[in-house]
Amino acid sequence: MPQAKKIFISHIADESADAARAKGVLEKTFGENVELFLASSWESIPPGEDWFRSIENAIHDADVMIVLASSESVLRPWILFETGAAWFSKKKVVPICYKGMTPSALPEPIRRLQAVDVNSTEQDENFSVPKLVEGIRIAADLPQPIPVSLQEAPSASGSGKNASMRAWMLRPTSHIGEEIDGVFKVGQVDTCDPSRAREAEVDPNDSLFVRLYLEPGTTGVTYINTIASGQTASFFERDDILGKAVAAKLKLKAIHQSFQGSETRPVPVIQILSSRLSGSS
Repeated sequence: MPQAKKIFISHIADESADAARAKGVLEKTFGENVELFLASSWESIPPGEDWFRSIENAIHDADVMIVLASSESVLRPWILFETGAAWFSKKKVVPICYKGMTPSALPEPIRRLQAVDVNSTEQDENFSVPKLVEGIRIAADLPQPIPVSLQEAPSASGSGKNASMRAWMLRPTSHIGEEIDGVFKVGQVDTCDPSRAREAEVDPNDSLFVRLYLEPGTTGVTYINTIASGQTASFFERDDILGKAVAAKLKLKAIHQSFQGSETRPVPVIQILSSRLSGSS
């Protein structure tokens, strides 16, 4: 097996949660092909260790440094220190623009480095997971995640109606109770919002938020947010599930009211009833 690429994630303390999420996504996507250093993680710097020496050694050993570049972080001295240390050590340094930062808005001298824009268009999402994964794959010369062959989700089963992902997303109130089978790519697994779980009539403590991607252009919707519970949630807890193709049965369980300023809009609450790796029996 090729030696793992060592990747240093430079970030400010205020954005340690974003850095931890990025670390988790990359580890789940690339597995043993990457070794990630995160100064805010006890996995990288155990309690009692000389943190400055640990950071110094990690920069020296890194193949690639990625810099979480937001409007706040790029002005902090520590980011400039870590970036400069890696730069002068002839390491590849890749700014990861997120939280509204763009490559053209980066200050000097970071702007001289080719940046990756991972800004998400979704509310409450600081960065796009697919953009992050692809950007780091290219920057660190990593192998492609396991390829998947996605198919268009078929018609609803059991309800007699011609449901589709697009119909669920655009007119959720008209499709409550419908089920649909399809093949999807797992793009994100995270904790589940308790209010969403209760609306789906599942235990919030036994549920996961799962984002499933469809092949672009098949239904007009590129991804769908779902809730997995019980044994199905356990299926999505496996370490290598991100990027895998799964065959799943989904049900439009309820409607969630999303508040945007003074307005509300109906959002589908979709539960995963069953799932398995695509191609397996």
